[in-house]
Amino acid sequence: MSGAADPALDALMTAVAPLCRGVPVGPDTPLLSSGLVGSLELARLLALLEARFGAAPELADVGADNFDTPRQMRALLAATPGSALPGST
Repeated sequence: MSGAADPALDALMTAVAPLCRGVPVGPDTPLLSSGLVGSLELARLLALLEARFGAAPELADVGADNFDTPRQMRALLAATPGSALPGST
């Protein structure tokens, strides 16, 4: 599990891993489209991201087109106001 010198990506992969039932999670692992993370896990993930990084996108704003992989999650979370994700602005 390594985002190769991207602490934000590493932090997201670490946060997502417990929801993935032992399946290894990489930067481009499809989570939503593969069914690895379902709707209940997604709600839990958003709550976890808010607790861990101070902000999370709204559930209505996420989907398989923009929040499917840890890399996509990083981009959306980094653009979320108030995010304390490493490297966020």
